[in-house]
Amino acid sequence: MQEAHTPSTAWHLLAHSNEIPEGMCLQVGLAGRSLLVCKVNGQIYCVEDRCSHRDIPLHRGWLEGYLFACPLHGATFDIRNGSPCRLPATRPIASFPIQIDEQQRVFVALPEPPTKQPKSPQPPR
Repeated sequence: MQEAHTPSTAWHLLAHSNEIPEGMCLQVGLAGRSLLVCKVNGQIYCVEDRCSHRDIPLHRGWLEGYLFACPLHGATFDIRNGSPCRLPATRPIASFPIQIDEQQRVFVALPEPPTKQPKSPQPPR
C-alpha cells in the first residue's frame, strides 16, 4: 500500500507591502506560477492567476471588494480563499498563505513541485 504524498511548501518573497496598492491586484510571476496579489482593507491575499472555468489568466479582470472577476465571462472568485462566487465558475482557484515580516516584506507559501519517485520494479509476468 502506498502512502499519500503531501506536497511540501516553500516561502517565497513576493514584494514589500507598500508596493501593493490598496484596492488593487498585481500579477506576479513566481516559482513557475502566475499569481494575483491583492490588498483589500490593508490585508494582502494571493490567489492563482487562472480562471477555473476556462483556464485563462485572470489579471485582466477587475477587483470589487473581495471579489475578483474574470475578464472573459465575469465569473467571480473570493480572493480570501479562492472560492467561486458567480457562475459560470463552479470550482475554486488556489489560494496561498501570506506572511508579512517586521520589515513589511510579503512572503507567500507555494507548493513545491513533486519530486520524481523512482518507479517500482514491475513483477515478472
